Amino acid sequence: FYFLSFMLFTRFSSKYEYYILMGDFKADLSNNTLSEFCSIFDLKSLIREPTCFKNIANPSCIDLILTNRPRCFQHSGVYETGLTDLHKLIFSVIK
Repeated sequence: FYFLSFMLFTRFSSKYEYYILMGDFKADLSNNTLSEFCSIFDLKSLIREPTCFKNIANPSCIDLILTNRPRCFQHSGVYETGLTDLHKLIFSVIK
């Protein structure tokens, strides 16, 4: 995963000034691989609260919005939709 993601992102990030990655990363930012990936590309997470509740006693923040321009966004967060008991919806508003 890491090598392929790194190669693809390197290819596309050089063509654009602003970029955003979002989805279920299956790892939170404490994961060394994801943390290193974010550090290399200067990515910041807009989501800071738990999004996944597979383990109610230890929820995780694996649904992320990563960007190199966090100041271009406002009101980022999570929302309980009631559609699933495991994941919350992530959202952000572009300024």
